[in-house]
Amino acid sequence: MPAVSLWLDLESRSGVDLRARGLDVYSKDPSTQIILCAWCINDANPTIWRPLSEPIPEQLALLLRRPEIPKMCFNSTFEQTMLREVLKIDIPTKQFIDVATLCRYASIAGGLEFCGKVLGIDEDKAKMAVGRRLIAKFCTPKKGVFRDWVSDPEDWALFESYCCQDVLAERAIYEKLKAFHLPAKERKIWILDQEINRRGIPVDMNFVEKSSRIVKAEHDDLTAEFKALTGLENPNSVSQLLGWLKTQGYEYGSLGAKWVTKALAGNIGATGRRGLELRQLLAKSSTAKLEALKDLIGPDGRLRYQFVYGGAARTLRWSGRGFQPQNLKRSTIKDVPEATAAILTGDREKVRAFGPPLEVVASCMRGALKAPIGKHFVVADLSSIETRVGAWICGCDSLLRVFEKGLDPYIQFATKMFHVDYAAVTKQQRQIAKAPILGSLYGLGGGEDSEDKNGDSIRTGLYGYAANMGVEMTQEFAHECTQIYRQSYPEIPSAWRKLEKAAILACQTGLPHSTCRALFHAIPNKLLCITLPSGRRLSYIRPQLEETTWGGEPSYKLSYENNILGGWGRTHTFGGKILENVVQSVSRDILAAGMLRAAEAGFSIIFHAHDEIVACEEIGSPLNGEKLRECMIRPLDWAPDLPLNAEAYQSERYKK
Repeated sequence: MPAVSLWLDLESRSGVDLRARGLDVYSKDPSTQIILCAWCINDANPTIWRPLSEPIPEQLALLLRRPEIPKMCFNSTFEQTMLREVLKIDIPTKQFIDVATLCRYASIAGGLEFCGKVLGIDEDKAKMAVGRRLIAKFCTPKKGVFRDWVSDPEDWALFESYCCQDVLAERAIYEKLKAFHLPAKERKIWILDQEINRRGIPVDMNFVEKSSRIVKAEHDDLTAEFKALTGLENPNSVSQLLGWLKTQGYEYGSLGAKWVTKALAGNIGATGRRGLELRQLLAKSSTAKLEALKDLIGPDGRLRYQFVYGGAARTLRWSGRGFQPQNLKRSTIKDVPEATAAILTGDREKVRAFGPPLEVVASCMRGALKAPIGKHFVVADLSSIETRVGAWICGCDSLLRVFEKGLDPYIQFATKMFHVDYAAVTKQQRQIAKAPILGSLYGLGGGEDSEDKNGDSIRTGLYGYAANMGVEMTQEFAHECTQIYRQSYPEIPSAWRKLEKAAILACQTGLPHSTCRALFHAIPNKLLCITLPSGRRLSYIRPQLEETTWGGEPSYKLSYENNILGGWGRTHTFGGKILENVVQSVSRDILAAGMLRAAEAGFSIIFHAHDEIVACEEIGSPLNGEKLRECMIRPLDWAPDLPLNAEAYQSERYKK
């Protein structure tokens, strides 16, 4: 760390709702103002600057301009953006150190208050709980009027203390996590992530507006039909609708999608069936996605700040916010381009020719993302990445050879399931084989019939996993497939045992243990780390071993502290889950390496979704699909023998 570091925390106010409209719209709205800035150097006490009534202090202005002085913040995207858009102080991302990112790298994902509690920050340095009330009072207008130091002097003084306390909390967290500083390559990835978020995704507002009108008209008509059919004032109420459906022969205690699908496949009467169909149609995410787009689009027609670096703590995969372009529905209609053209006419009846309008709009939602005139999207997607990485991590040569020969792993496994030659495998058999290949890598068992909390029957293991994929198989066949998988690729179940044993030994002894291309090392009862082939590490907070028995022999169960349903608690883990963490982390590192290469090659990356990179380039540019594919599959220095592949395309609109 340099001799001087600048700590910053900003508070702002606006007529725009930050949560509803997003940071891009919020920061660029004329009503948005920075109202407080707490700042200090190193471990000095924070000072308050009041931008509404005071010029910027000379020392602060100098520190902000000095490129060698790191700017220390928690969730620095906010500070970067507000300084640039509101104060017109544009500071390059590389000058910022984000304490929230350090938390995620340490496998703690959450806000400032949450992270402080997890790390046991002293109360005098922790975030003040009164903050929510003060933000509600001073940061949003009441009847068009903002409250301030004139209207509420006592609370305003408390608000200034709250802003200063945030700096103390950020600094205390940083002191706890200095050992988790981002490796140099990981910091490059974070800087690229900020650049991608700032660049934004171009959106076709004509598509959004036409789709919105179609969806609203269809939604209104279906809601009217739903009310008339059920006699309910609010048929969207789960309790009301469930009560009505019970009178129509509905057998389940939940309106979850899989239960509705099961009921529709059963013998429910015609009236109840139509009610369920209406429920399904009105639950389509198209409405919410369109509303999110309309709310979040910036003045220049771009969608920004949709990705959270390390949002999936531990694996460091990105999570999404807002529109979540990485979580778009897979199309259920055949001719998406023609259906998109129909949507663009704004004629609901033309859209209906392709299916129920809400379903059609949801299926075409990717098309809302459209390159500007003269440009197109260049897209490349890593193929079967988790299966490849899993085979590589486990040393499963037979599965690796499938990829080295350019064969399809699903077809190859189908030959074992159905005892047919590779060339004789049907499309249906290949689809069935997907479930065990995708589901069995992490220790999934055959499964059984069970009950959920509502008393409804459910399927577990591969038996349930396949059903959720739309693949029907008997319980006996699911168990048979599990055994075929484990016998065909014995290195994989062996890896589960090796990984679990290495983790337990590291926690017991404090000594490093290496297996499956991963190095385990621990500070017993404090921290378990796994160093990946890429050099970065996974962290498990406060690991504990619980003595138990297995097959009559002494054994241990491993647990650690983790995010659980928005809180913090203890989670048990096992070999298959550890393998999942390692494989998903390595897969993410491969994608990130491809992103860095693509950026260095000149690609303007606008977003990424799971194992896919999307850039926006001039039509005719040498920055094409094949070039992007090459950036993603070129052998890595830390995994030169891992066989990679990717598929690429170029298109005016985003598609799948």
